[in-house]
Amino acid sequence: MDRSDELAGLFEGLSDLSPAGFAIGLHLSFTTSKYIFQTYSKEWMDEYSEKGLILHDPTVRWGLENTGWIRWSDLRANDPGHVIDAAADFGLRYGVSISVASDDARSLGSFAATERDFSEADIKHLSDRLRQMHDLTGDIEPDSADDHKVKRLAASISHTGLHGL
Repeated sequence: MDRSDELAGLFEGLSDLSPAGFAIGLHLSFTTSKYIFQTYSKEWMDEYSEKGLILHDPTVRWGLENTGWIRWSDLRANDPGHVIDAAADFGLRYGVSISVASDDARSLGSFAATERDFSEADIKHLSDRLRQMHDLTGDIEPDSADDHKVKRLAASISHTGLHGL
């Protein structure tokens, strides 16, 4: 099994845990990620992009400054741009953001639901998956066969969701 197949396996079941979608950025460098996987609705991603909400997103700010996890509801006081309220308007009513780091890299994941908040068991499962994804992709060389396969997987998940895995 190659790395992209192993990585694809780590995405199995995420849509059940995060039915309103997720955004995962693996190995961030400043504001870019080596790999980005997104399954939020097109409407929300368009709104987020068109309004430049990444510049005001408290989940991103928190994830760059911390490791561990935080529920979106705990970030409302630090959200002057009202990004969390805007997300709720698009059905992302509950969320958790997770940040993992190693010596030379950091990865972030934000996961959303419409009906209920995430349990601690859900958060542990998501944290474990994000850590495995981070570790699995850490030493992939740019422009290698593995790099191209993971980028194709990211494009596939981001454009068609997890249905084809």
